[in-house]
Amino acid sequence: MFYMRYCSFSYLIKEYRMQLQELKTLVEYGAVGSLIATQVKEGWVLAITKKEYKSKSENGVLNLARGGVRTFKTLDALNKLVKSELHSSTFTVC
Repeated sequence: MFYMRYCSFSYLIKEYRMQLQELKTLVEYGAVGSLIATQVKEGWVLAITKKEYKSKSENGVLNLARGGVRTFKTLDALNKLVKSELHSSTFTVC
């Protein structure tokens, strides 16, 4: 299930980037605050906010192994990755 609401997270693309394996580890340890799907020109990007730790939080986007931001053509493709790889049933669509 995913929730849809209006918001802008385009600034996250310039912030911290992480690969899928790092994101899986963060999800496993419960360090992810929220997963946010945001639309960009080429498709959809998965933005991540880490839970605050010692009054510091980090935001970022899912990155490709070879560099660059991982972009999904459809929201269904992004949903499939979240359900299969991250075992998380919810994310917010912005």
